[in-house]
Amino acid sequence: MDDSLKLTSRQLRILEMAAEDQPYDSIAVKLEPPTSERTVKTQMALIRRQFGARSRIGAVLEAVKRGVIRLE
Repeated sequence: MDDSLKLTSRQLRILEMAAEDQPYDSIAVKLEPPTSERTVKTQMALIRRQFGARSRIGAVLEAVKRGVIRLE
């Protein structure tokens, strides 16, 4: 895993669910504790910025490439 990344456990969970192609509203209610769709979108924007990705899928692909998450 890339040590330069500073993802929180919540951001990591959001990224994992995004990798499963779950929509933002679904991710929001599945988080513990549940949150708003807007908060999930904000967190995803921060995740994209850390990976230098322009899109959600770009962040997922970069996370896989760097060994942050695995696709099953």
